[in-house]
Amino acid sequence: QWNAICVIHLFFVQSDNMIMDERSIACIVNVSSVLSKFIKESESEEAIGTALEVLKVLADELCYDAKIALSKNDEIISAIVSCMFSYPDSLLIQGSACDVIRTLAVDNSKRSQICKQGGTSRVIDSL
Repeated sequence: QWNAICVIHLFFVQSDNMIMDERSIACIVNVSSVLSKFIKESESEEAIGTALEVLKVLADELCYDAKIALSKNDEIISAIVSCMFSYPDSLLIQGSACDVIRTLAVDNSKRSQICKQGGTSRVIDSL
């Protein structure tokens, strides 16, 4: 799993094209599901940090439609907030998680979910 996350990370970090077509958006939703599960199940701070970096890169590079599609994945918010509580002193995890939460908050319905799961307080605590 770790190697797969590293490959995905390299692929998206080195990609020069913004992901905009429907197939790419569907791929992003699938990748985000895999990353969410990995974040929840991994016990390695470094691995979780790398998975969050992948989500961060994806979130930063996506067009608006893809960001909305990404924000529809309910597992992401739960996984991100959970790892923020589990690793409160990790700058990598806290920083990357805050960046992903910022992007997911483009969807109005996700803002309340982020608050209910403690994401807002976690973001404030990480400052």
